[in-house]
Amino acid sequence: MILIISTSMDPIGQNGKFYWGEKYIQKIIPFLPQNVVDIISIQSAVLYFSKANQKNNMAVKLNITESRITNSYFKLQYNLSEELSFKSFQVKEALKKIFNKKTILDLPFCSAVDENIFYDTLENTRILSEIECLQGKNNWQEIISLFNSFKPIEKNSLWNDSIILSKFSFAAAKLSECGGNLKKLIPDQSKRAKYISEKRKYRELAIKLRNRCIQLDPENPAFYSNLAYTYYQSVSELKTPGCRKDGKLIDEAKMALTNFDKALELDNSRITDHYRKGLLQTEILAENIFFGKTDCENNSEKFQAGIGYLSNGLISFQNAVNIYTAKSNDEQFCRRYRKYYIKSLYYLAQTYLRLGKEVINSDTFTTSAKLIYISEAEKRDSKISNLQQAESAINKCITEDCTKEGLSFEDAAEQNNFQCAVYKCYLKAVIHLFLFHMTSDNKHSQIAKEYFYKALEISFPPELKNQSKLFVLDKIALLNIIESKFSSAIKLLEPHYKNARYFPDFAAYTLALAYLLNGQSELAKQITEECLKNTGSILYKKFLKMSQTISLGDQQWDNLDLIYMQPEETEYQEQQKTA
Repeated sequence: MILIISTSMDPIGQNGKFYWGEKYIQKIIPFLPQNVVDIISIQSAVLYFSKANQKNNMAVKLNITESRITNSYFKLQYNLSEELSFKSFQVKEALKKIFNKKTILDLPFCSAVDENIFYDTLENTRILSEIECLQGKNNWQEIISLFNSFKPIEKNSLWNDSIILSKFSFAAAKLSECGGNLKKLIPDQSKRAKYISEKRKYRELAIKLRNRCIQLDPENPAFYSNLAYTYYQSVSELKTPGCRKDGKLIDEAKMALTNFDKALELDNSRITDHYRKGLLQTEILAENIFFGKTDCENNSEKFQAGIGYLSNGLISFQNAVNIYTAKSNDEQFCRRYRKYYIKSLYYLAQTYLRLGKEVINSDTFTTSAKLIYISEAEKRDSKISNLQQAESAINKCITEDCTKEGLSFEDAAEQNNFQCAVYKCYLKAVIHLFLFHMTSDNKHSQIAKEYFYKALEISFPPELKNQSKLFVLDKIALLNIIESKFSSAIKLLEPHYKNARYFPDFAAYTLALAYLLNGQSELAKQITEECLKNTGSILYKKFLKMSQTISLGDQQWDNLDLIYMQPEETEYQEQQKTA
């Protein structure tokens, strides 16, 4: 055993004594051996300095020449042996770990610990300090080089230190990140394959270490959140066009969701976990059901699962908003999490919109090539309610995301901040487009046009400067279709179709629909046949149904059903394309 003593005296003499009387002895006794003989037989001590301005003072080793303890005091005499290679703050951190204390104030002035355990813990504290120094410089590769020096890690004492393993896992996760269009960034296929393989090794290491942290400390929500984020980041990469495709998108999304849930079970105030959980539910899992390879239109169970993901996503985004709102007086919290609050409001609006315009449910299926539109009054009221909720959320997003005082709402909508102004205006316009369709109230048509044109006029922020605004023109064309202005819709989209190198399927679908409704079925057929060549398109089934309708020559179906079947171009999808 070895004594660990704290002092504020600086410097200390070559010889001296320490005395703790009745005021402190009862706080010290729980940290000493129960047997008096064991206490007085300890012959050495480590002395560290306790004040904040002394944290970098080197600890020293003492030889204990005499000690005496009673129920009312503890006294010992010493002579100075040598200066140690550890600093005072490292000794404090080691003691906090040994005694499982959160703050230095919980540590006693004197304690006895196993000498081997103390020096092992002290060494780990030194390693932690080195990691944190490298982390401050974003030197992730050096951190992993340090990690490699302890291999095999499973046989090293660090394998039982969750804090250090978590630091190593963070560096591995950073090195695993694989953003952007790799086909453009790394044209050479063999080099690209090697790059992806190296990233996968770091990702697998991060997962291994983060699972170990959970084993060591299963009550720590941050460890579940860290593991969830590894899968979340992987999902984002797998979703990005041109990025790596060496994973299973849905399986990894569900793994991320499971671990976010575990983190939130332990600490429900984690705003970023609620936000990311919402994105996984609405932008990945729901999207996979509605626009993936599975035919959810004729499968009520799968369709209801998709609606369930959207509904649960609403809850997640609303939780993030509520947490932020409850802590609105905490300036530090608000500065740190305002971004997630604003984005949660945006995706709250977007998810309400998607629920508000969804027409298919368990009793609304195609009975033949002819499409059926069911518009029960209660379904209509529910959709209008969802669209109104969407309107409320996007209005709050626009207001809260404006940092300039005194601006009108219309001017605030044009401000780029945490949320891109183009997308805010676009989303507000789309909400009113569908409110106009549901209510036939012309005020919604006017608001939709106003904000669509704002979205066209506003510039994208620099990081999105190359982004096309064809998705805005597409929705203006859709508004024209709802107003039975089919030729106007064609004039908007046709030039882009004829001249653009790339014409996205969602716009092709709208143009084909406009042609069809304008009596130009041959042109609609031409677009449909072109798009059906891409069997991997999320609109493949929609084009197939349109093709069947054209073949039947049946003009009695409700065209708005076809409109509703379009997937919404979301900000998340647009950002993935731009990445």
